[in-house]
Amino acid sequence: MAQTLTQLRDHARAVMGEDFDPRYSLDDVVNQSGRQLFSMHSWRWRLRSVKSLDLVEGEDSVPLPADFDELVAFESTTTSRQFSLTSIEEILERRSYALTDTFNYFGAVVSPSQVTEKGVPPVARMELWPAVQSGSTDAFKIAYRSAWVDLNDGDDVANVPPKFDLLLIKIVRAMAMYYVTNSMEEMELINQSSELATLKGSDGAQQANLGPIGGGVLNVHQPHNWVSTGIG
Repeated sequence: MAQTLTQLRDHARAVMGEDFDPRYSLDDVVNQSGRQLFSMHSWRWRLRSVKSLDLVEGEDSVPLPADFDELVAFESTTTSRQFSLTSIEEILERRSYALTDTFNYFGAVVSPSQVTEKGVPPVARMELWPAVQSGSTDAFKIAYRSAWVDLNDGDDVANVPPKFDLLLIKIVRAMAMYYVTNSMEEMELINQSSELATLKGSDGAQQANLGPIGGGVLNVHQPHNWVSTGIG
């Protein structure tokens, strides 16, 4: 069963006690734990459904989804322009050119700027060259791995598969122990655990193969395992 913020707070409180240092927040412990889980592996369940992005005339960047973390695929939906990923250094160099390009877009993912005010942080974006000359809807489609989305209300649910609930609980309790003892020993034990190794080994089992579906008239290719394909 998916864990709510209230349930995960209870696990942190069980370790830290009722009289924990008021400078610390149970919600911070929980959300740091979630980010820790997401960073342990490029889990395939972090893949999100393909989203469409719009181009706005005159803009030289496109905001990416709020939960964006890792780019998997980025495709243009128009045949009038080709799209190529490049480095932000090349984007800056091309922007110094006097000429433009009517056949290609070049893009580079950049992280949001640091902010000091509270509230929703800015999102990552795709810097573009050349700047958009004619706006269009659904100009690009993006596939990506998501970041952990912070839980703020007690009923908010951690967006992880049910079989990861126990691991998330253990990470929350290990993170809470760090706040008490200033030691990451419990977290290191999780990193070295057979439980984590097993979950990493079975990652991708939801769609373990590429190619035609077996058992039918089109069964003319051998299945391809994710590990050997190089797909993200």
